[in-house]
Amino acid sequence: MKKILFAHLAFIISFQTFSQEHEVLLTKPVEWTSIETQVPDSTKLEIAKSLDHWLIKDYYGQNDWIELQEELEKFKFIDLDMDDDLEIVYEGFSGGEPTGITILKKNSDGKYSEVFNRFGTVESFWRTNIGGTLYFELIHWPCCAGNTYSLERWNYDGTNFEILEKVNWIGGTVFPAKLSSPKKFKVLNEAYSLRDSPQILDDNILATFTAGDLGYALAERTDNTGRVWWFVFMLNNQTNDRTFYDYAYEDSYFSVGWMSSRFVELLTK
Repeated sequence: MKKILFAHLAFIISFQTFSQEHEVLLTKPVEWTSIETQVPDSTKLEIAKSLDHWLIKDYYGQNDWIELQEELEKFKFIDLDMDDDLEIVYEGFSGGEPTGITILKKNSDGKYSEVFNRFGTVESFWRTNIGGTLYFELIHWPCCAGNTYSLERWNYDGTNFEILEKVNWIGGTVFPAKLSSPKKFKVLNEAYSLRDSPQILDDNILATFTAGDLGYALAERTDNTGRVWWFVFMLNNQTNDRTFYDYAYEDSYFSVGWMSSRFVELLTK
């Protein structure tokens, strides 16, 4: 679990610029050239125009394909499932406010069908071994005045996409500049608040946890009153815990933020 915690939080911190008041999200997109198969633009254009998909019909098809020709770099051809057929990974227009990821798979009849669609940007692809299961991480962006960002880890076995882990945070959360060794703890009080910054304000509560909920403290900061705050990674996100995350129960998730260290108990295991 500690290795997973550091992988998640170090990744989030690696692409953010921090200030005392807020964070500015700066993504580091995946290096597509290292994993995609190079396909001539003329072939990309021919295949893209033939797709029976709303993205082509309703977005690119309305302007005599001019914009499509200018955005062919958004169509990546990658053999995701190692079957010698190239899937199309499109990162661009989502139909909403943020960027989206759409994956199209080639069928036995030569036509393509959508197998994955998600708001966000891909951050990494990898396999555990040659020909093994594909894993990837993406940042799921909020849409339509939403407030919740997510770092999501997925796998794809050639048939199904499965979300493995998800870490939520709300825009404006203050992140520490670095992490310390994780310390496991449990909450002692009922209705104990997780906040977006190390201070008590009426409007900075992200979620409320209950006695017995577990988490890891990953950084520490002392405010001007002497109160010690922990930057924490919470393991319990149950329906009886009050939360202000958008779509909080769409998937199981972890959450991060600041919690007072006064009414928690450090655990040795």
